[in-house]
Amino acid sequence: MVIFPMQIGAERTGGLHVTYKTEFLYGENRGNSLKFARIMIDTAADLVLGHGYYIPRAMELYKGKVIAYSLGNFLGYRTLATNAQNG
Repeated sequence: MVIFPMQIGAERTGGLHVTYKTEFLYGENRGNSLKFARIMIDTAADLVLGHGYYIPRAMELYKGKVIAYSLGNFLGYRTLATNAQNG
């Protein structure tokens, strides 16, 4: 099984929705999450796990394989929000 981790795309509440567009954060090109993840599945990955966006994002089943665009953050003592979309 090939598991591909990725950190790509917009962050915070401005990036809640995954689109088929290049995403930006503070003017920095953060890539096209959807296109990149699907290319990874097309190439060899069995599972793509996005992380580190401060928010959970969409998941999809693509060609029978799971893409999680962001699982959010797992740990952050006194550094991460705990309410609403940022929680």
